[in-house]
This record gives sequence, C-alpha cells and structure tokens, in this order.
Amino acid sequence: MLQPERTAMPVSARPAPGTPLRRPAAIAAVLLAAACLLVAASYWALAAEHGDAPAQPVVAGASGTAPLAAWLAGLVSLVSLVSLAAACVVTVRVRSRAHRLIDALLRGTQALQSGSLAHRIEIVGGNGDLGRAATAFNAMAAELQQHRQAAERRQVELEEAVEARTRELRAAHATLQGIDARRRQFLGDISHELRTPATAIRGEAEIALRGADKSVRDYQLALQRIVAIVQQLGLLIDDVLLLARVEADPNLLRRVALPWLDALREAADLATTIGHEQQVAVRLEPGDPARGGALLAHADPDRLRQALMIALDNAVRYSRPHGVVTLGCEANESMLTAVVRDEGIGIDADELPKLFVRHARGVRARAHRADGSGLGLAIAQSIVQTHGGRISVESESGRGTTVRLSVPRWHGAGGETA
Repeated sequence: MLQPERTAMPVSARPAPGTPLRRPAAIAAVLLAAACLLVAASYWALAAEHGDAPAQPVVAGASGTAPLAAWLAGLVSLVSLVSLAAACVVTVRVRSRAHRLIDALLRGTQALQSGSLAHRIEIVGGNGDLGRAATAFNAMAAELQQHRQAAERRQVELEEAVEARTRELRAAHATLQGIDARRRQFLGDISHELRTPATAIRGEAEIALRGADKSVRDYQLALQRIVAIVQQLGLLIDDVLLLARVEADPNLLRRVALPWLDALREAADLATTIGHEQQVAVRLEPGDPARGGALLAHADPDRLRQALMIALDNAVRYSRPHGVVTLGCEANESMLTAVVRDEGIGIDADELPKLFVRHARGVRARAHRADGSGLGLAIAQSIVQTHGGRISVESESGRGTTVRLSVPRWHGAGGETA
C-alpha cells in the first residue's frame, strides 16, 4: 500500500529545543503548582498556631485537628475552582487564537489554489506552531510569486524574440516576393519586346528569299531593314534592362550635388539634335539664371539625364512639324522640378491613368508614330521615384502635354559635386 509522501519541515519552521508546544498545559501546571504551595503554606501556618510539631502528621479524627481539616478542605476547593476557571479562560483564548490562525491558513491555501500568489497571512503574536506554519506559508507564497514573475518575464522575452524573428521572416518573404515579381515582369517585358522585332526580321528574310532571284539592290534594302529592326531591338533590350536594374536595386544610384541648370542645359542640347530631325525646336527657359545656377539637386547625373531625355524625346516625337518644346524650371524648399511642355497631339483624358503602365500606348500615339515600346514613361517614373521624387503628366487632347519631373534638393554641406 502506497504511503503518502511526507515533506520535511523546514529547519526555520521547527520549534527550538525546550520551547513549549502546548501553552494551555503549561499554564495549568503552573496553576496546580501554585495551589499545592498555597495548601502547604496554610497547613504549616495552622500547625504552628496550634503548637503541633511540623514533622508529625495530622491524623484524621484527632482532637484539635477538625477545624484545621475543614479549613484546608475549603481552601483546596476554592483553589481548585479558581484554577479551573483560569484554565478555562486561558483555553478559550488560546483556542480562539488557534481558530483564527487555522482560518487564515485555510484562506491562504484557497488563495493559492485560485492563483493569487500575492496573498499573505497576517501573523499577530504567532510564536507557536501555527504561527510558524503561517510564516512558512508566507515564505512559500513569496517564493512561488517570484518563480511566477520570473516565468512571466521569460515568456514576455520569448514572445518578443518570436515577434522580432517573425517580422524578419515577413520582411525576407516580402523581399523574395518582390524579387520574384520583378523576375516575372522582366521575362514578360523581354518576351513582349522580342516578339514583334523577331517577327519583322523573319518576315523581311522570307520576302527576300521568296520567288525568283532578286537584284543586289533588293537584297541590300532587305538587309538594311533588318539592321534597322535589330538596332531598335537593341534599344528596347537596353530599356528593359535599365528598368529592371533600377527597380531591383535603388542603391545603384550615385547621388551627388548636381547643378540643376547645367543638367537641364545638357538635356536641352541633346533634345535639340533630335528636334532637328523632326523639325521641332527645343528651348530652355530656366527663369532667373542666377537663381538657377545656385540650385543643386541630389541626384544621379546619368539616371536623371535619362529621365529628362525620355520626357523630351516624347515631346519631340509627338509634336507637329515646326512645333516648339520648352524645358523650364520650378523650385521650392525641398524639390527641384523640370517642366517639359509641347504643343503636340496631346493625350485623351481617359488614357491619362494608363500612361505609366508598361507597354501602354494611346490611340493618338499609335496613329502618330507606329514605333515605340510604351516603356519610356515607366522607366522615367522608376528613376524619379527611386530618387525620392515624383512625376506627373497633364495633357489636353490636340493641344499639347506638360510633364513635371521633381527630384529632391541638395541640402548637405559640401560633398561630391557633379
């Protein structure tokens, strides 16, 4: 038969040697001893008064001893009643205090059972067994509370560590998703852009090989058309690669303190060459030259030039012969803005939201120029946004278009200057 496990009493809770464990018994013994001493003292006093020898015992029924015996009997009865009353009072008081301590211990165990480890038993004059039990109970509750607080702290630390790791994993997952989306977008762009040139090259070659022998001039023209298509294909591939690189790693930008007016003047000079072929004039309108020379942009010179040239090339391509394209400048405390205006064919209002969608070209744009990939504004938007700027387009059908490209100003002291 299994015996219940006994827990050893802590050394601090054990009674010290010689310490009385039963106060009522000790008090009763003291009262009885006092009663015996009182009876003995009375006996010797009466014996001395009657002249009896102290060493001789008093024999019941002897002459002269009857009053003494009666007196002693009354005295003993009185002392017994007083001792009994005192013992009862002491017993009631001790029992009441014991009941209070026991009730307190029961409430403490119930509090611990319900999880209230902060509960403590109030000990008033408890130096006995129950008082030491209450002290041991309070010590146990305090130790359990410390263990619980330590466990709660460890749980909070563990939850924080798990949350931090979860955030890292989510960020890594989002990064991987972005990389995968860019990969799929890149493959889609490549397949889309290669399809049309490849079909054109195949068509030119089949026409050249079809039927009877042709003259050398016919073959030369076919090869020239194929070369032109391949050149256009190379430009498309460069655009797609540029777009993929800019979106994949913004840190590829080499940002410096770029003189804003110099950047606009260089872009206007390049656009002027393109405009001569299209019979379109390109004019630079920087505003106040002194103010423009003091403006610095925080930008990558090469990438900013590409974005400006995309806007200027579109303005020239979709302008009418003898039209004018202007390149202006706006500035505020945080941004520098290049403003490209043309007097060309414009864009229909329902097509404006789709301007920055890849491969999207409006009806007017396709009717005016058959060539074009629809990637230009998407590339310009990626470049500008990577700089922390913004690009916007305003247009009115048949009356021209205005493109604004904004990049952050340079506010640093010193630094590399382009």
